[in-house]
Amino acid sequence: MGDVLCSDGFAGSLDVGLTTAIAVGAAIPLLGEVFKLLGGLKTHAEQFAKQELECSRISVWCTSMMGVLGRLAKDSKSLSAETEDLLQKTQQALEDLVELVMARHEKKGIMGNISKFWGGQAYQRKSEHAHLTLDQLVRALQLGLTAETKQQVDILLKRSEVLIKMDVQLDRIDAKLDYIGEGLNKQTVEMRMMHQEMMSALRAQGQQQQPVALGPAEAITDPEAKSFWQRFGLPEVTEWRIFKAAIQRFDRTLTEEEIEKMRNDMDIDNDRQISNMEFNIYCQPSWQDSLAELRRGNVGEIGNSAKMSMDLISKAELLEPVEVPLKEGMEYHVFLTHEWGEDEKGRPNHGRVAKLNKYLKARGIVTWFDEDMLEGDIEEEMCAGIDQSQIVIVFVTKRYCDKVTGKDEADYCKKEFKYAVQRKKHLISVVMEDRMRDTSQWAGTIGMNLGSKKYKALVEDEGFEDAAEAIVQDLVKSLSQ
Repeated sequence: MGDVLCSDGFAGSLDVGLTTAIAVGAAIPLLGEVFKLLGGLKTHAEQFAKQELECSRISVWCTSMMGVLGRLAKDSKSLSAETEDLLQKTQQALEDLVELVMARHEKKGIMGNISKFWGGQAYQRKSEHAHLTLDQLVRALQLGLTAETKQQVDILLKRSEVLIKMDVQLDRIDAKLDYIGEGLNKQTVEMRMMHQEMMSALRAQGQQQQPVALGPAEAITDPEAKSFWQRFGLPEVTEWRIFKAAIQRFDRTLTEEEIEKMRNDMDIDNDRQISNMEFNIYCQPSWQDSLAELRRGNVGEIGNSAKMSMDLISKAELLEPVEVPLKEGMEYHVFLTHEWGEDEKGRPNHGRVAKLNKYLKARGIVTWFDEDMLEGDIEEEMCAGIDQSQIVIVFVTKRYCDKVTGKDEADYCKKEFKYAVQRKKHLISVVMEDRMRDTSQWAGTIGMNLGSKKYKALVEDEGFEDAAEAIVQDLVKSLSQ
């Protein structure tokens, strides 16, 4: 174990003292399981460090904490009952974190509505818990040590404090990278060069007079687009390579294929610049038509589309939030089950459902929505979401019905619907396509369970707010029963 932990590839540019501490600690059985977990997490994270900056921070954190524990283990002959208990809690916290991170490669970025594994509540919660328990263990192990050993441990702790932590607040990353690179030289030369090149390019780009300014900062209406553009301080029009570098840091789950699809969808070659307006429009459910109008120079034609999502939320927030207390044992008012593909008009069904989800939340409805909630075991999360929701809203499209009535037992639409029926949940249907208005055509289990009930329609984009509010009022009535 010690040979693996202290290999050149593992320790990298660590100083001799830290490398020695890790070697000593790894050879002492007292903290062996903690070392094994930290070592496994570091080894896994290093495979993705170039693509995912959070993995680089995980790697450095693991190394620094093993150095601290290694020095403590050298002089810790035995553990008190309290410290033994802390050790068990630390092991469990690390096991939970390792399990989550090991499965993180299954997460995929969502085009047009960016989801972030590293910014998810599950990761933040388990990361913070692992940090807390490990810090408590370190403090407990320090008791009873000699003054010299305490001093050495304090030095290692101070080093680890200024190393990159698992901090998912991306607006702090640049300052931390600068500090680490200049102060301790812990980052690889390649990472420092990439960071410096990107920041220099961003600054230079911001100082240049832009030939085209398609939209000021306030033109960005989509919350995700606005968050992205403001976080990196991008100018109104920026080069694709700078945009790509920034978005890879904003959402580290995005693959090269997904980013390339984004570039192709927006018809951007590598030499052309991308504007904040274009990205904002791309994040809208009806982005195809809007981008076409933008390229034809008809900026005025895209006004309604570009502002549609944010205006919808703003209007919802102006209304008084509905007051419907959750029933005992319930965490959500509604569970939203839907299909992610395009509808009969070529619109992204997920984007339209996501827009309604934002409206519902703005009106005070507590929702379970897969984009917000899926962080660990997908099936367990979905089952828990259905169990803890008072109502299940079924967004009816032909693709959804085909999946539910199809033979693919592994399909999540089918699983969600079957489980909701099995659990005898109150089902409400929202029709998303004109061709699905005739309930007599709903075959199979969809027709059996929903065909005879009234539904709400969310077929047209025009009048979306009125339709969304009608759904809210129907939910309030059902939730109050």
